[in-house]
This record gives sequence, C-alpha cells and structure tokens, in this order.
Amino acid sequence: MSSAALALAVALLLPATAGATTDTYDYTGDVQSWVVPAGVTSATFDLYGAEGGTAYDSSYGAAGLGGRATATLAVTPGETIEIRVGGQGGASGGYNGGGAPNTNGPGGGGGATDIRQGGGALADRTLVAGGGGGSGACSGPGTKSDGGAGGGLVGGDAPNTGACFSAADAGLGGTQSSGGTGGGSAGTLGQGGAAAPGGVYYRGGGGGGYYGGGGASYNQGAGGGSGYGPSGTTFETGVRSGNGAVTVTYLQPLTLTAATSGNGSGSVTSTPSGIDCHSGSSSDCTKSAIEGSDITLQASADAGSTFTGWSGGGCSGTGSCVVTLDAAKTVTADFTLQKRGLSVTRSGSGTGTVTSTPAGIDCGTTCAADFDYGTEVTLQPSADAGSTFTSWSGGGCSGTGSCTVKLDAAASVDAAFADDPPVITSLRVTPSSFSPDPTPVKPKQLGATLEVGLSEKAQVRFRVRRNPARKSGNPGSTARVFTRELEQGESSIPFSGTFRKTLKPGRYQVIARATDSAGQRSKRARTKFRVKG
Repeated sequence: MSSAALALAVALLLPATAGATTDTYDYTGDVQSWVVPAGVTSATFDLYGAEGGTAYDSSYGAAGLGGRATATLAVTPGETIEIRVGGQGGASGGYNGGGAPNTNGPGGGGGATDIRQGGGALADRTLVAGGGGGSGACSGPGTKSDGGAGGGLVGGDAPNTGACFSAADAGLGGTQSSGGTGGGSAGTLGQGGAAAPGGVYYRGGGGGGYYGGGGASYNQGAGGGSGYGPSGTTFETGVRSGNGAVTVTYLQPLTLTAATSGNGSGSVTSTPSGIDCHSGSSSDCTKSAIEGSDITLQASADAGSTFTGWSGGGCSGTGSCVVTLDAAKTVTADFTLQKRGLSVTRSGSGTGTVTSTPAGIDCGTTCAADFDYGTEVTLQPSADAGSTFTSWSGGGCSGTGSCTVKLDAAASVDAAFADDPPVITSLRVTPSSFSPDPTPVKPKQLGATLEVGLSEKAQVRFRVRRNPARKSGNPGSTARVFTRELEQGESSIPFSGTFRKTLKPGRYQVIARATDSAGQRSKRARTKFRVKG
C-alpha cells in the first residue's frame, strides 16, 4: 500500500477535525516508542504486519501479505508506548517474529507489527497485526505454493494445491489461542514456525503474529500469523506488501484558561475537574482537553462579592457555562464587591464634625455613605470651638482618637461632643493702684474699672476681699460680692456706682467665676489692686 493510500485510510477512521495529528512509524528493525502528549487520553493506532518472503519466484509461489489491525485505545499523558514494526521476510525471518525459511531460498515469514503498553513483554501487547507466511516453490502445472495471509483474528492458511506433496506439508495460520501447524515447526506465541530444514526444496517460514503461522516442508508455503486487539478492533487480512507500518492519530489537546476580573473575588471550577481558579492566583486556572471536548465552568463568589457575568469563550450571563473546545479559549468571570453602609450620628451638648478616609462621610452635611465590602474606613472627629470630642460608641469604636471600622457588615457610629465650660480669659483692675475720690458728698474711686474677658456669654460672680494675707492663708474680709451677666469677649465694669461706700485704703483681691447657660462653671480667676491711704 502506498503512503498516500495509507494516509487516506487513517483519515477515514477519525472525525474531520483540524486538531488531528498523525505520527508515522516505519520499519527500523528495532523497538521504537511514542510518548503520549499532555492532554491526550485516547489515540487511534493503525498497524500493518509485514509481507512474507518469496522463496523462488512469485509465479511458483507468492508470499502472504501482512494483515491490518486498527483500534482506538485509552492512553495516559506521559505514558511511553513501545512500537515494533514488522520486517519483510527474506533469507531469514522478518523482524518481530517472522519464522525462518530453509537455507535453499529467501522465503522467511513476515514479522508482526505490535504496540505494547506497560512493558516490553509479549504479554504487554495490546494491538497486533499479523505477518504473512513465506512462500514455497511448486513447479507443477497450474500450481502455486503461496504463503498464508497475515491476520486478522486468524492468520491465513497456506493454500495447498495438492500437486506439491502432501497437504500436511503446508503451514496453517495462527489463531487467538495457538500457533499454526505444518510440515515445519509450529508457530508459538509471538513467533512464526520455522520451515523444515534441509533438502533441495524451497519452503517458507511462518508469519509472526499474536500466535505465529506454521512453518512448511518440501515446496509448500507457510501460514500467516494472527492479529490481536480489544473489542472494537477492525481487522483486515492480507493487505500489506513489504515491511509493516504504524500510524498513531490523536487529537491535539487544546487549552481552556479561566481568569477573574473586577474588584471582587471568587473562584471558577470545571467539570470535568482540572480548573479551580481563585481571584489573585494563577494556579489551577488551565485545563487541556482534546478538540471538541465540552467543559462546564461554574463561578462562585466569595463572601461580600457578587458574580456579575462571564466574558469570552462564548460565555455570557451569570449561570454555569459550557465551553466547547474547538480552539484554545479564555473565559473570564467578573466579580464585584458588594456595598456596605456606614452612618454617623452626633450627640452631646457640644458640636463638631466627623470625616472619613476614604472620602464619603463629612458629617456635618453627609453623615452616611456606602463603601466596598471589607473596606477599612477611618473616622476622624473634629470639635468646633467651645466644644470637646468626648467619646465614640458603636462600630467597635472607643476612646477619643480616630477610629477605623472594617465594613464586613453595615455599621453605625456615634460621636459625642460636649460643650466646653466657660473660660475667664482675662481679669484685671485698671489702674491696679489708685486713691479714693476726695469728693465728700458721694465718695467713689477715681477712674478705676474691672476688666473681664470671657470665652462665651456667662454669669460672672465677683468676690472682693480686703487685706488677704500673703502667707498665712487668711483670705481677708469680704468687701463686696456681686454678679454680672457678661457677653463673650472683653467687658469693663466701672468701679463708680459699683460700690455704695468708699473702699477703704488697703490691698484687695478680686475672685471671679463664670457659669454658662448649661450650668458649667469656669475655673476661678484672680487679680489684685490697691487703694491708697
């Protein structure tokens, strides 16, 4: 069979797919091997056994042609499969089990062609095409001593015309359970029988096979070897001339790649298994399969994320997606972070604002915002003038500094502000030393005023003491107590009209304390002045 015819025959066994690859193995006389590529799980093996040898001339007896065995077998990526291509018979038996002829002519049996999985022993053969039997040379009128054809489940028997000695001298084909018999040696497992030795006759050796064909005696042809294969194997008997051959045809694996996108996270898995791809990782994100394979992808969002849809590979929507591998494809699953709400309230007698990082809350005016799930939001309080930030509550916040809230769920935080107590910012008597007014009718102090500074509007109580002791701790006598409601800022209280009697000469101290509308009191403030005698 020509190379073109062989290629056509192989092509007809497989579906028409662009990804099919065929590796061809010709006769070398030695063991060859095929390493299964990644992603390949089945291959079609097409085996041809070798032709036997012609002992003298084909007009006296033609050699048996080799058989054919074709099967699709399961294989494992990375597996090494041994290949033995049978050699044509000649002066010796063909490579891989061809039986030897007698020394008078080149009628050796053709070698079998086989593949072996799991080892190199005869028991490891998974597919065999039988070799043809060698011919004899019968010169009687109208007679020929052809060799038997290679099998097939059963090797062909050498045809016996009856003109060239006894029918028992011709070789029989091997079967599935035993070698063929004949006038020479019987065939055995994997080996064709040898021709009977000696004499002046041309006689053939049995073809190699699962079981070899029987060797011949006198001028007879030998039997062909049997083929072998699993259920579903296609066998043909007597179709190959010359050496044997092997083709291995398989679909090139294609790659499906899963990817993720978006600000969320999740995973993509496949059926059949192979892809288990999570956001942020590139491991387990590809799967190889033969062309035409259907792979189902399923997306699963992590907590706080939502699967929003597929893109690429013909996928769309938010359900599972079936990808048909007619080419290498990439499918992307988009995940989006869910939003979580954060709200801020303010409480207390004071005032202030709360802002956030990242931006979104400025309370003040905007006291609620949505943030991506898991975002860490830092809240910063800022008290207005006259107020103090006193505490947080809610959202896991406490203390008086900034607070960070991780938004695994919606949260609400309260910021408490307190009104500051009033502050007496200044207190003095101007001038600080003066003489009484000498006017006898209505005594009053000459040009003296009490000047007071306040942080806010408040009631101020003044106590004036005369001659307080400097060291003994004697507070002195109270000369006057009075209260004034004063505005924020600076105020002046003239001594004229303040006191209904003339201050006597001496040293004085003014003690002031303010109380605001909320009842908060300031710290005491003091100042001194002197009335000259």
